[in-house]
Amino acid sequence: MSNRTWIPFLATLGLAGAAGLSAGCNAVECAEGTIEQNGACVPADEVVDEANCGEGTMLGPDGVCIPELPPTICEEGTTTEDTTTIPGVILCKGTGGGTCDSELTCPQADASKVSVCGRLYDVETDEQLRAAAPNVADCLSGGAADGPCEMKITFYDALEFAGNPSGATPIVPQDFLLDDCGRFRAHNLQRPSLGFLGIGVDDDDGSPDVHRLTGVAFPVVSAETRNRQKTYVVREATNQAWSDDAGLGTSFVDQGAFMTVFHGAGDVPVEGVQITEMGSVEAGNDYYFSDTDPNTRSTIDLTKNSTGVNGAGIKLNSALVEHSGTGGGCTWESALAASIPTVLFFSPRECQ
Repeated sequence: MSNRTWIPFLATLGLAGAAGLSAGCNAVECAEGTIEQNGACVPADEVVDEANCGEGTMLGPDGVCIPELPPTICEEGTTTEDTTTIPGVILCKGTGGGTCDSELTCPQADASKVSVCGRLYDVETDEQLRAAAPNVADCLSGGAADGPCEMKITFYDALEFAGNPSGATPIVPQDFLLDDCGRFRAHNLQRPSLGFLGIGVDDDDGSPDVHRLTGVAFPVVSAETRNRQKTYVVREATNQAWSDDAGLGTSFVDQGAFMTVFHGAGDVPVEGVQITEMGSVEAGNDYYFSDTDPNTRSTIDLTKNSTGVNGAGIKLNSALVEHSGTGGGCTWESALAASIPTVLFFSPRECQ
């Protein structure tokens, strides 16, 4: 990795006169913030006016100007340093190289803000969403047009979204990136007042209507930088197959469904767990899977009354209250969830 500190301006250090000049030459002239010592300019011993420091720097304890921000780090193999667009500032520009297997660097959030970085995954297969032949590039700057670049990611106050998904006001990040590897980076989102951030994923406007609106939500604190956030989206074909298995006249997503996966140690799905709403099981509203692959969620089985080997379950008719689980040899975390019409709300639960 390359690592440089950008310092647009340092308090100037004058040099002593060249050797051989006579004693009658003019004395050394030192810039503000420095003093003459033994014929050379050195940092002043007293605090000077911070106005002497250039933009992006501040006065340090030794009387010299130091950067306000941490060093710029460009990701090796995927970005290169550009020092010409803004003189004195390092910009990291994508090169189109590298692979989809690396993670994006997630920038530190400012006070009262949140940064979130992660990837898109398919709910049914738990596989990463990627273009068929990714260029490893930003969707707006050379990314392959298929796959993730056909998606739209929107951020919300999760509680506002739960009450009115079509009318909730999006939270717009200061900077956003989505690439054809399915990686995204949202820098400096305003933290919701009650601390629950939601992410909605759906087909972008104008793209084929292949997916349905899928939401995830989680609590955040001010200045939090949240990395490797798994963010899911469901295909309409998956929604219809589940609904047919369950014998529903109106599909899961059209009704609004809460979906979870119960994870034990090592992120392994746990069998034999029932979904609870405010501590109670509502068997008439719960649906579980009979898949034999722990990472696949394809086949709903009406004979099952608890999770199979994939640890997954879907619940209809959920109010916006605490949802957890019972069984499987664990005490399960509890968090707010709801079934929101036209949305699949995906929210995993961990063994405590």
